[in-house]
Amino acid sequence: MTEVPPPPSMPPAMGMPVGNPTAKNWMGIVALVAGIIGILGACCGLLNLLPPIAGIVFGILGKKADAAGEANNAKLANIGFILGIVGISLSVIFTIVAMALNGSVYYNPTS
Repeated sequence: MTEVPPPPSMPPAMGMPVGNPTAKNWMGIVALVAGIIGILGACCGLLNLLPPIAGIVFGILGKKADAAGEANNAKLANIGFILGIVGISLSVIFTIVAMALNGSVYYNPTS
């Protein structure tokens, strides 16, 4: 006997979402949390660059997922992206200030 092929699937109705619109919301949440951690840890200098870089990367990915209809929290992704940039900037500024001071505030070799 010959096999009968399955019936063709119906296309989604006009205006109906295709797939799960919240499947990649985790990217925006990760971007926000990583951006916050990056700002809080900025005083650690250049050692703390991974969280803000993750905030930037997941912010971009979250915004792309929102544009593709796979997420619906573009605001969180955008805030995480901005906090990542601020975290990297603060880390660089703290490192430059620490190098300029060269520990002179805490160490005085003449005393």
